[in-house]
Amino acid sequence: MAKCPKCGARNDEDSDFCEKCGASLKQKPDLKEKAVQGKRKNPALAAILPLLIGVFAYLYFPNYKKFFAYLAAVIIAFALFNWAAYLLTPWMMYDCYREAKKINGEG
Repeated sequence: MAKCPKCGARNDEDSDFCEKCGASLKQKPDLKEKAVQGKRKNPALAAILPLLIGVFAYLYFPNYKKFFAYLAAVIIAFALFNWAAYLLTPWMMYDCYREAKKINGEG
């Protein structure tokens, strides 16, 4: 039995269209578009988070590589020079803003 992606009705496997609503059973829903809609990020919030929680702002995004890279950079900067870690904050603000725009498909 084939399940209709629109109404959920069960149809014969060889059916091209749903018997209940008439939707095509051969086309699959655009999952990529739905995934992008589900994970939109607010660029303004993304830019402010580094000021509030520092490197942990990168946990707002699904890419954890940057989180661990910046965490290591901040730890090393604090170990060498206490003030040097604060120089990373403006860059993290810009990078988080840019990452949110990229996830939203705006840039």
